[in-house]
Amino acid sequence: MIEYKIRRYLQRMRQPFGSRSVQSPGVYTFISEVISNRQPYYAYADLAAHLKSMSRHDRKVAKLLLRLSNYIRPAVALLPQDSRYFAPLVEHGCRQTAITLYAAHPDINPHTGAPLLIHIDATRAQPPCSPPPGQSAIVVHHIYHSRTALQTWRRLAATPWATITIDLGIAGVIYTNTKYSKQHYIINI
Repeated sequence: MIEYKIRRYLQRMRQPFGSRSVQSPGVYTFISEVISNRQPYYAYADLAAHLKSMSRHDRKVAKLLLRLSNYIRPAVALLPQDSRYFAPLVEHGCRQTAITLYAAHPDINPHTGAPLLIHIDATRAQPPCSPPPGQSAIVVHHIYHSRTALQTWRRLAATPWATITIDLGIAGVIYTNTKYSKQHYIINI
């Protein structure tokens, strides 16, 4: 297992850092303003006590969920029940977002039409079967935790509705904007 992690780390080091390899202006804006934005965000000061209670890894994913919810303005956010501490950050990103907690499988069918923000823990939850509507985003947490988690990430990234997939190392982001052709990026954050 250690050899696998070292090999994966060395493979990631060969990838271009940041968003320098992105050619599409819309995708470049999405990556620079949402994914790799390191500027102090307006809500970080308000949520400092909440963020401090998280591990460094979870803090990065929590900030990513906050920026994503602010960018896509989802009508509904589907979060796993065991990660309910991400809910205040998603609500702070978009006040109109309704938070729905799921046990094992995010149910997309009742939420057709409106953009969704879906958080999936690749080690526990099953990925959605049906495609999310419009400009939705899926954050897949712990994609390199185990081989099954990596297979879950690759299976989701290979679906036809996953137009922009971004491998961040700690998590994967799938953006389902039909305006773009299928693209995959590896970015170190």
